[in-house]
Amino acid sequence: MTSYRLFPSGAGPALVSFGGSFRAGVVFCATEGGTWFDGWWWWVPAGGDTGAQLFALWAMTGAAAGVLQGSATSGPLTANSWNFIPYTGSPVNLAMGFEYLACTGWTAVNGFPDTNSFYAANPVTNGPLTAYSDTGGSRPSMFNTPQGVFDTSAALVTTSPCTSGSNSANFGMDIQIRDTVPAGYTGSFRGWPTPAVPPGLVADSAVPYTGGNEFHLSEACTLNTVYFYSDAGSAGLPVSAAVWSIATGLKVASQPAPAWSGAAGSGWVSAAWPASTVLGPGAYRLSVYDSRTEIWFSTVNSGDPWGTGIFGAGVVNGPLSFPNLASASEGYNYNAGDPGSTPPFTDGTQRPAQSVFGQSVGGAEIFPQLVAAGIGGSSQWYPVDIAVTPLPSSGGGGGTGGTDLADRPFRWKLWE
Repeated sequence: MTSYRLFPSGAGPALVSFGGSFRAGVVFCATEGGTWFDGWWWWVPAGGDTGAQLFALWAMTGAAAGVLQGSATSGPLTANSWNFIPYTGSPVNLAMGFEYLACTGWTAVNGFPDTNSFYAANPVTNGPLTAYSDTGGSRPSMFNTPQGVFDTSAALVTTSPCTSGSNSANFGMDIQIRDTVPAGYTGSFRGWPTPAVPPGLVADSAVPYTGGNEFHLSEACTLNTVYFYSDAGSAGLPVSAAVWSIATGLKVASQPAPAWSGAAGSGWVSAAWPASTVLGPGAYRLSVYDSRTEIWFSTVNSGDPWGTGIFGAGVVNGPLSFPNLASASEGYNYNAGDPGSTPPFTDGTQRPAQSVFGQSVGGAEIFPQLVAAGIGGSSQWYPVDIAVTPLPSSGGGGGTGGTDLADRPFRWKLWE
């Protein structure tokens, strides 16, 4: 296991005299998949307060909005030292490239740690851990949350995220993450495991089509849940979900009538796969489908997400991975004027494509293998996700309908 901190050595900020309620923190992200939150490090300057403090972790979902992921209360703190406050709740698997906030609050007696202008220009990076620069710097946060954050509402540390800024300051907050699964973890793995809100969503065309992403499994897994991000203004939810073999273009898992967990336009919604749906290792495409001619799907088209952007290194989490554009299987260029081509609506040209779609002449669900013209088309992100759980042993077991794993089509692309 390798763990990472923003400030693994050296002293923290000096003490600034202050008395009263105080809350402060740092906004950060993990630039690789498969990372987990271990806890908070808090610097107490010489002469600083050493009483117990409450700490919180938020997954940010918008400007001044977030979802609380966990909290902990420290014991007595040591002055002139970094203090580690371990997180002991349900493991928090960090979503690659998305914004988090670590903060603490207490009633200050002697003051708080503070170094102004610390984050004004550049982020602080150690391995896959990055603290953003301030909003005017070289790498501001996804929702333009100031760095560092503070306010005088200590009692709200687990009620709402702290999102005010002050002088690009370092307030003495550090975090620790690890790149291995916590001991004893038996849960599922997702591509985007905590409430990651896709940035810059654009409503797609009002047509019946299939859309989704390529994913790989490195070992046999049970399929648990399919996730779909339903953007505000969407008129409906997908009427089916499926997993397709890239090698054959055939369905290998299906959810023909998903019981979605939320309404259209409510953000991430989920639905369970049929019980005992199992897939062996290989390369697949995950898709959702809606037969209605209305706006129901949104995509992230800017920033070349799977090429040079946020997922340019691919997303890997346990046995589940989503390859980047260069490593993805090929798709067909989209040509709206040729419904009679094979597959429909293509000019026949193939190129690597991560997020793909399919549009059939009759409006039925179809294997997704089309990409729009240009880099933005082949590298756009369709916010569809899946949760899987590794089998205790991948040496056997049944798939949907009792099909043996050895009979399932797959391609050994992970090891090419």
